Amino acid sequence: MIKILIIRNQLGNISGYKVKGHANFDVYGKDIVCSAVSATTQMITNGLMEIVGVHLTIRKLEGLIDCRLPDHLPIRKREEANVLLETMLLSLQNISLDYPHYISIEERKVE
Repeated sequence: MIKILIIRNQLGNISGYKVKGHANFDVYGKDIVCSAVSATTQMITNGLMEIVGVHLTIRKLEGLIDCRLPDHLPIRKREEANVLLETMLLSLQNISLDYPHYISIEERKVE
């Protein structure tokens, strides 16, 4: 199962995300659930860095991506990051609706 943790700051903004595990929907290389989750998170990570210009703290290992945004972003960058991150969450939720036994999503607010 793919476990997704969405971390929100005190203002409710997504400040990080962690995606861990494998869906095991199909064999490696043919697993459309893993592919969809990977493509979604990689696209947003690239967009945050290359389009919005956010310096992310990223840890990538086999079956893991842990991405954190800086605590303080200029207002414009925060707004742009929010659009991408909320779009990512919506996409992941939609994938989860179609494949509920292969993805779990948890949202946690950091105090």
